[in-house]
Amino acid sequence: MGYGSVATQFSLKVNGQPLGSQTIPATSYDRYDFKGTEVATTFPGTVPTLPMDGTFAVTLTYNRNGDNAAQGALNYLGLQVQRSLSWLDQGFRFRSLASRTLPQVQMTLANAPASLQIWEVSGSNIQQMTLRNGTFGYTPAGRIHEFVAFLPKQALTPASILPTGNQNLQQQNTPQLLIITPPAFRSEAERLAAFRQSHDQLTSLVVSTTEVYNEFSSGRQDPTALRDFIKRLAEQQPGTLQYVLLFGDATFDYKNILQENQGSYVPTYESRESLHPIYSYSSDDYFAFLENTEGEWPETYAGDHTLDVGIGRLPVKTLTEARQMVDKLIHYEGATTRGPWQSRLSFVADDGDFNIHTQDAERLVNLAAATPYHSEKIYLDAYPQTGSGTDQKSPQAQAALANAVREGRLMIAFAGHGGVSGWTQEQILSLRDILGWRNYDRLPLLLTATCEFGRYDNPGVVSGAELALLSAQGGAIALLTTTRPVFASSNALVSEAFMKAAFQPVNGQMPRLGDIFRQTKNNSLAGRVNRNFSLLGDPSMRLAYPQDSIQLVYPDTLRAGAEVTIRGTVPFDGTAWIEVYDQARSYQTLGDENPKFTYQDRKSLLYRGTAPIRSGAFSTRFVVPHSLNAGIGRGVVHVYANSNSATALGIGRPWVGGIALQPVTDQEPPVLRLYMNDEQFQSGGTTDANPTLLAFLSDDTGLSYTENQPMLATLNDTLTLNLNTYFTATDARSGQIRYPFRNLPQGLYQLQVQAFDGFGKKSQQSLQFSVQPYTKRNLRSVRAMPNPFRERVRFTFEHEFQDDDTEITFYLYDLTGRLLHQQTFQSYSTPSPYEDLQLENSELNTGLYIYRIFVRSLTTGLTASGSGKISHIK
Repeated sequence: MGYGSVATQFSLKVNGQPLGSQTIPATSYDRYDFKGTEVATTFPGTVPTLPMDGTFAVTLTYNRNGDNAAQGALNYLGLQVQRSLSWLDQGFRFRSLASRTLPQVQMTLANAPASLQIWEVSGSNIQQMTLRNGTFGYTPAGRIHEFVAFLPKQALTPASILPTGNQNLQQQNTPQLLIITPPAFRSEAERLAAFRQSHDQLTSLVVSTTEVYNEFSSGRQDPTALRDFIKRLAEQQPGTLQYVLLFGDATFDYKNILQENQGSYVPTYESRESLHPIYSYSSDDYFAFLENTEGEWPETYAGDHTLDVGIGRLPVKTLTEARQMVDKLIHYEGATTRGPWQSRLSFVADDGDFNIHTQDAERLVNLAAATPYHSEKIYLDAYPQTGSGTDQKSPQAQAALANAVREGRLMIAFAGHGGVSGWTQEQILSLRDILGWRNYDRLPLLLTATCEFGRYDNPGVVSGAELALLSAQGGAIALLTTTRPVFASSNALVSEAFMKAAFQPVNGQMPRLGDIFRQTKNNSLAGRVNRNFSLLGDPSMRLAYPQDSIQLVYPDTLRAGAEVTIRGTVPFDGTAWIEVYDQARSYQTLGDENPKFTYQDRKSLLYRGTAPIRSGAFSTRFVVPHSLNAGIGRGVVHVYANSNSATALGIGRPWVGGIALQPVTDQEPPVLRLYMNDEQFQSGGTTDANPTLLAFLSDDTGLSYTENQPMLATLNDTLTLNLNTYFTATDARSGQIRYPFRNLPQGLYQLQVQAFDGFGKKSQQSLQFSVQPYTKRNLRSVRAMPNPFRERVRFTFEHEFQDDDTEITFYLYDLTGRLLHQQTFQSYSTPSPYEDLQLENSELNTGLYIYRIFVRSLTTGLTASGSGKISHIK
């Protein structure tokens, strides 16, 4: 094989005599072109007489022809020569090309030991030849016969002989969910199977790769053994098997040719093509081709097979990762994760390439518009960029994506350039960003139509997709992602097929990931170029779709200054979150790397609030702001509701525009109170480099969140921040803002915040704060309950590290100062107040004890402490 910008040559000599040369065509150094050209050549010729010991002097020369970056590699070199048939103290194979035309042949092996054996190994009928003084005969019958000569004492022994326990996978009942795991992760695979059995009522079966290999490939690691087993299960009870989960990481080197013994837990299928970045692939689709005519998988359009089951992979590499992944899947289904994020979708598009990525995202948004979900557009070219050329960055686009993750989304879809380490040349998403995600209660599915973000078969590289999926602090719950570079056209095909399948009920219920993936792949067949898309996730899980519908009643038209009521009914009691948006209007991108692109978006929020649901009904009233977009058009009402056991979603599309005949009047601006970190702060106080703006807002007729009159913060008259997305409504007329600043330099700061009510009345407040190096901090409201205690006591405290990852250390002393107990643990996205610290110690004597709690922010390195006394009674 050769790789160079010019034609290069290999030249061959044997025992100093040239036999020939082979030219290898030039290859471009383009990122997406072939990484080499393979050639196979036969050099016929005559070499000088060889010595009796059969040794050769072979010289292979690679001529770069002036391209010093050119590379050549030898796959194999075989020499076939005719020599005297003589025993040379070790076994060898031999054959005679000239003998096939003879009626009978006799061969004599010179120097043959008495114990020598010769076997014919031409085909499956292996037989030992009869030797007399080193001579044996045979009948060629028009074909070449091959033999091996060896001494029995030199015969190779099996590398491993191990006992195999009794098993019979072929007699297992066919499950709905099959999990294939390496033995090391079986306990966690069993735990996940038990959860799916109890929570989802899916019959489940867990088998180990070892069991499958023992029964379907004579104990050897063989990907086809997995497929054969899956096919056997599917055929014995047709229609039962729905989902297959591969519970372990994979490697391109599953045969361990490199002898690194890394990553081969559950093998994946590797393409025959290995030199072209786009046409090579790793894919788990192979295991889901279960028809009798499938299995060869040609790398052409003739190989466009359809998936018969939904298949996914959890690329875990350790038992700890397996445990954390199962914990994450179970947590995702729990009540504590429910919230309005379940009703939101974000669509992210790269710039450049004549707006093709933005156009692709627009098509996905249009498909989402047929659903009740709330779509957000994050188009890179809609945000200003800093720097130039390859050094461009877009802090605002990066912040918008980070905010989407922070708030939570059911799904985030990306179209554009990327790689294993992130999205876009401007790096609006990087591995560092993913490591910082703390969204464990609001996990999105990521649809990444970009190059190799999900490569999981290289043990030496942890891709962004693997990092997001396996994160124990947040990240993603699953990804439909790519394992190699891809074409934009196939990206769009797959993404659109996904959107159509993801929101289409199956048998009256929303689909599971395996159903979505199966339909997506089957409806986007495009030869080799869609095989790079894989599901990293549990195919048996269902996204956190709201289960019920909300029936809404609202005025036909929302007019400026009118007080309107929105009512709804839902089949449970709980809380409703209501958002009302103005009509959409046209926007243009900035045209940084391509012509400006015009698109419609709905950015002006008219109302955000919550309402209690009692006896299945709720209502909310608000005054429509005066700062409406011009004209009359369709607005939208988004409502999400939940209870301890149910969720629901509703949408309304009232007209918006005009002025009320009898508008409500309000002469008072909103009430606005500002703090840094907590309500104890006073203007002029000191903070660290990572303070949080805390603002409380209220107005008798409601606050304005419109695009024309947003909530804004200005820092030192230079940095202006839109705070609308950081506002959380307490009720219809009040709420709070929490905005985290990060890495502020030491110095004095002036912060100004402004907010409007629906009538355009502005309230503006400001404060000063000083960023200083570390100063000692105290925990607040440190309490122990109950106190005195008998068996268990719970400690609670408030702190200023809200949402940071922290390390918490607890100390218990007797009255002499002797340390009796110490425990240290980490808390992710630590809430304030913190209530999860407990002490259980029945060995304490009755008496008084002193405790101390020490908290260190892993985000900033700052610390705080608090202490108190507890009394223990027996």
